Amino acid sequence: MQPSDFNHLMTGPSWFVGAVVVGTALVILWLIRREHRRLRAKERYEMRQCVSCGYDLRASDDRCPECGFSIQAPDLPLTLRLDLSAMRNDWPSTPREARKPLADECRVEVYAAEAYVSGEITSVDVLASQLEARGISTSVSASHSKTLDPITMMTNEHWGKKISVWSGDVERATEIIQGFGEISVARRLKDAASPRDKTARTAAES
Repeated sequence: MQPSDFNHLMTGPSWFVGAVVVGTALVILWLIRREHRRLRAKERYEMRQCVSCGYDLRASDDRCPECGFSIQAPDLPLTLRLDLSAMRNDWPSTPREARKPLADECRVEVYAAEAYVSGEITSVDVLASQLEARGISTSVSASHSKTLDPITMMTNEHWGKKISVWSGDVERATEIIQGFGEISVARRLKDAASPRDKTARTAAES
């Protein structure tokens, strides 16, 4: 290769195209990694695990006892799958009157479900009734959002329903929503069944 050919290669269109391809690949990888971290943090929060280290937080209120990370929702609205049967059967014995919001409060979206999951759309209405019965004023409305697919770089549209509450009720609302999640309900049923199983095994051994 002559020096002139090398200079042409480094300064010509091929060098520019290569730089664009490499830059685009790096951006896509960064978007994928960021989305992965966001989804992992959201999944851990919905399972009542520390979003930083994954420690079980069911017995903690403020900070993770393992790493000290603050317990807070990494991303709202929540989108975990809800146990519709549990929501339909676990009503408070005495419904509470909704709290009156302060003058500086605003509505915050706390839960959303997409329309293509028909069961989740039904769950939105039942969940709103559950929150209202526990003294949390709710607003249910249609939702429409757009997301960028980091692989195809195409925009995807999402339609569904969302629940909003006053900002002063966000913490209580997210706790209630977590409690009705399929994973949380399954854990409670398993914990409740464990003592009975142990008693049955002890009786059988004796």
